[in-house]
Amino acid sequence: MSGNLKEILDEKGPIKTIGVIGMGYVGIPAAVLFADSDAFDFVWGLQRDSPSSGYKIDLLNQGECPLKGDEPGLEELVKKVVQAEKFRSTSDFSKIADVDAVTLAIQTPFANPADLEPDFGALIEGVKQVGRYLSKGTLVVLESTITPGTTEGLARQVLEEESGLTAGEDFALAHAPERVMVGRLLRNIQEHDRIVGGIDQVSTDRAVELYRPVMNTGKVIPMTATAAEVTKTAENTFRDLQIAAINQLALYCEAMGINVYDVRTGVDSLKGEGITRAMLYPGAGVGGPA
Repeated sequence: MSGNLKEILDEKGPIKTIGVIGMGYVGIPAAVLFADSDAFDFVWGLQRDSPSSGYKIDLLNQGECPLKGDEPGLEELVKKVVQAEKFRSTSDFSKIADVDAVTLAIQTPFANPADLEPDFGALIEGVKQVGRYLSKGTLVVLESTITPGTTEGLARQVLEEESGLTAGEDFALAHAPERVMVGRLLRNIQEHDRIVGGIDQVSTDRAVELYRPVMNTGKVIPMTATAAEVTKTAENTFRDLQIAAINQLALYCEAMGINVYDVRTGVDSLKGEGITRAMLYPGAGVGGPA
């Protein structure tokens, strides 16, 4: 099937117009970095005009960043790409029909934290919007943290049902999980290596084409879509284990009347070729943007 898709993409040419769904801590910095790249002509920032988030549209179109907190360079970059007429935000999802690639940066919180069941409602609605306006040759990329198998399974099914097109034959589909932290959004996108996995080789190659222009020191690591999903969930699990370990150590040290930071410094001092014992600092929990 990928042979037909490759012919469509060859005829379509390089990615020039992009849609980014979800104007939050992941979507805004990604959108303006795409817009600032010479490789791309224009970026749409797609946002639902909801009571809680619709205000972002007007702010972004005025060249103002609606995100709270200190994000070095982000406010200036939003203003720059708006003034250059390379970026605009809208609630009109029909713009998807005219883009070469669309990414989805939509939250996937727990429906019920006690049951550890993810709430994919907002993501599914976003995928449905993409499917309704999907054109042949478009690249669709999920950036949200998702259960392994979601790209090949749920997302593919919804996109095909809504569009009448076939993934891997009529359009490309991939997963490229975000790896950003509040306070360093632009830097993380540019400097962190990017995991990119398509449902087939043609999709993977097209997704690599999308992300490579916005990276400087970071490199793109291609793999399958499911491997990319597992990579993200595994690194989140590893981080949670590290946080649990240092917080438990902090409680232990407090009970013994010793300084946990002294212990951390001592453990962290063991370094050498192939050796690292780096530990996190104790804190209130896992964290992340609201």
